[in-house]
Amino acid sequence: MHIRSILITSFLLLLILTFGAFLYQKNNTQPNSSTNTSIQITPLNQQNIKSIQKKSKHIDSKNSDEFYKPIIENNIFRRLGWKPPKKPEEFILYGTASTEDERKSKAYIYETQSKRLHTVKVGDTIGKAKITEIGEKQVKMDKDGKEIKLQCGKMRLLR
Repeated sequence: MHIRSILITSFLLLLILTFGAFLYQKNNTQPNSSTNTSIQITPLNQQNIKSIQKKSKHIDSKNSDEFYKPIIENNIFRRLGWKPPKKPEEFILYGTASTEDERKSKAYIYETQSKRLHTVKVGDTIGKAKITEIGEKQVKMDKDGKEIKLQCGKMRLLR
């Protein structure tokens, strides 16, 4: 009895799907050649076509990084409460050798991007940063018009 009801149900379902496909195909057929439907391009339509073409060129030329930025920043596959990692420090001050004559003072700065230890004096540059002042356990630098102040912290070993 149970198998019989399953067979009847599947037959009815197959019948409904076949009939639905037939109706769908009938509605989506091309118009007959006997029906003359022609599209006339008017000046107004030409303006619309040109504006659509301009928009599509604008989208194509758009920077792909900017386009995907919201998707990258709001990744749905990250765990809840995820925060982006802190950017590593660009410069680490290991120590200073300051004297009363500021021109003779030296600072030992580790640059994380090039992974090099620099011995610098006032006026020297590291990358785009220029050393403006060397004091006791601190250094002031100018990078792109912004002042960076480095201070000696806990002693770190070179990596």
